[in-house]
Amino acid sequence: GYHGTASDITLRMESEARYRHLAYHDTLTRLPNRRLLTDRLEQAIRSATRKGHRVALLLLDLDGFKQINDRHGHAAGDKVLEAIAESLRDAVREADTVARMGGDEFVVLLPEIDHTDDAVRVADKIHESVREPIADGEHRHAVGTSIGISLYPDHGETPDTLLHRADHAMYHGKSRGGKTTRVFDASSLN
Repeated sequence: GYHGTASDITLRMESEARYRHLAYHDTLTRLPNRRLLTDRLEQAIRSATRKGHRVALLLLDLDGFKQINDRHGHAAGDKVLEAIAESLRDAVREADTVARMGGDEFVVLLPEIDHTDDAVRVADKIHESVREPIADGEHRHAVGTSIGISLYPDHGETPDTLLHRADHAMYHGKSRGGKTTRVFDASSLN
């Protein structure tokens, strides 16, 4: 005969999977967070180096979001962020990554593009997808997006450099009224 013990580790495995998910995803929108985005961006850069294509990073900031939070409260702001996250997921390919950086900033990673125009077309699609007001009970909230674009290898070779340059381009557009798309331009650093 045999003697032994058995134990069900299902709960422990589910718990570990839940903690892993929380470590790499934003709790409100369930989008990848900065940590997972950085990992995917590093992979995309390695692939682009081997295959000779470009990677695009689009950094988005919501125009008009602060007024929604100030006027209608954080619950309304959260509903807007959740709706925007869904719109962004619908606006890009399955191979692309949409991440929330925090607050009202999002990033879209296009791991394989041929031309700058490809990234600009995606930005145009994003502007269009967030144009519809978001219903929240009796209120309808309208936001716009300011988008900054940086490209690998054109504007940098590391995730931090690409994020910084996309951020610079986005704020350059936002300072001129927002609801714009700007591709990083080194001459704007001066």
